[in-house]
Amino acid sequence: MKKTFKNIVIFLISCILCSCVSTPKPKTTGLTEDELFSSAYIAARGYGESEEASCQNAIAALSRYFSSQIKVETAQKTIVQESVSQSRLEDITRVLSDTELFAVHYTKPKFNKTAKQYEVISYINRDEALKIYEPKIKEAIKPFLAIYSQAEIQRDLFKKTIFYLQAKNIVQNNSALKVLQFLHVLSPDEAENYADVEDKIINLNAKIKEIQTKCTVSVTLTGAMPEQIKTSIEEVLLNLGFPLSNKNTQAAYICKTKLAENKSELQAGVFFTPDLSIDIVSQQNDELVFSYKKRFVRMGASTEVMAKKRIEHNICSEIKVSLPPAFKKAGE
Repeated sequence: MKKTFKNIVIFLISCILCSCVSTPKPKTTGLTEDELFSSAYIAARGYGESEEASCQNAIAALSRYFSSQIKVETAQKTIVQESVSQSRLEDITRVLSDTELFAVHYTKPKFNKTAKQYEVISYINRDEALKIYEPKIKEAIKPFLAIYSQAEIQRDLFKKTIFYLQAKNIVQNNSALKVLQFLHVLSPDEAENYADVEDKIINLNAKIKEIQTKCTVSVTLTGAMPEQIKTSIEEVLLNLGFPLSNKNTQAAYICKTKLAENKSELQAGVFFTPDLSIDIVSQQNDELVFSYKKRFVRMGASTEVMAKKRIEHNICSEIKVSLPPAFKKAGE
């Protein structure tokens, strides 16, 4: 009895697995070819030795259409905006290999006697797909617009840049621009309603660079602090695009760096529990525009010289790892 029950369970599981991996039958339509290849639809034809193969080839052709149209759109806008052509190509050239098409329907497969293959047309109703796709568009651009609008109202240029950097980080981590490019193919008329958002994203790098030319920073150290710590901070600022100045009088902002070593001498050796603070202050009105605090775990060695080398190495490593994201999240 147990063996029979076991066999039944195995049979049911096998049926479930087979149903999961099998290709679902496509929805069919009675529309004519003239209707399908009109502006109301996006359609592509596929051929195959079986009905299933013809459907797969049709959807592949549909995907290639989206991909090619996005590349054409990219090229056209690059010609118009030559000043940011390189960044535009980097930002919006996308291959839709990871994009799942939706709201796809098919004509009833038929056998083409001339080609000796099955033939089918896959198609998307633009209006139907747009209703499904629009919530995704709004979800993708909402966090970007929220931070971008905050950047716009900042009076201080360094703060403004920090918000823009965060907006850039959001775009890099989500699919906002890719979603908008997809919309250009799905519904060109609807894409015009998001042209302003797309322009904001495309021009963001140029906007940041322009503002940063006015945000020169001079890094200063308080107390007997290793010069390598200053170098690490400067590297982060340079990588983010901020120009540096060796003279405080020529800098728009001063990066004041303090390190409390919190030294303790124990039987096992010399130990430090460092506290690092980095404050960037405007020279114009002494306003604090950025602050970074970090308390390190206790570290040491048998001698003070070795212990200081260790804390210098650990602090520099931490600065390179955690300071860049701190700048990009400062606007939150």
